[in-house]
Amino acid sequence: MQRRPPKKKKRRDPVREFENTVTRLGEETRFWNDTYVQLLRMKWRYLLLFFILIFLFFNAMFAFAYLSIEGSINKAQPGSFLDAFFFSVQTSTTIGYGGMTPNGLVANVLVTVEALTALLGFAVATGLVFAKFSRPTGRILYSDRALITKRNGVPCFVFRLTNERQ
Repeated sequence: MQRRPPKKKKRRDPVREFENTVTRLGEETRFWNDTYVQLLRMKWRYLLLFFILIFLFFNAMFAFAYLSIEGSINKAQPGSFLDAFFFSVQTSTTIGYGGMTPNGLVANVLVTVEALTALLGFAVATGLVFAKFSRPTGRILYSDRALITKRNGVPCFVFRLTNERQ
C-alpha cells in the first residue's frame, strides 16, 4: 500500500482571527479616518476597482463640466456626453490624439485644472501601488496548541512560532 502525502494545511492568520473577535468600544470605524492605511490593507482586486471607479468618476465630472460650457470642445458633437467623456479621458491621460481640442479661455482653464488633478491623482495611485508592493508580509507560523506551565516556579503561557522565510 502506497502512502499519500499529507494534505497541506491552510495557513492561519491569528492576527486577523483575533481582530474579528475583539469589540472596540468608543472607536470610530469610518473608512476616511485613516484612508492611506485602509487603501494599503485592501485586496488588490478591490484597490484596482477603487482606482477604476475614481478614474471614471472624475472623467464623468469633467465631461459634465465640458458639457455645461457650450462649444467648449472643437470637433465634438454638440451635447454629446461620450465626446466630452472621451475628451476628458484623453486630457487626463495626456493621450491627446489631436481630433478634439478645447475652445475658449474657460475650456482651456478647465483642461488645465483637469490635467493637474489627473497628474496628482496618478502620482497618489502610483505611490499607493509602490507602497503596497514594497510592504513586507509576515510569514509566521503558530502552533495549533498552547499550554500553561511553570518555569522556575512562575506560570507561563507557552506556544511555538517560527519564521517561514528562509
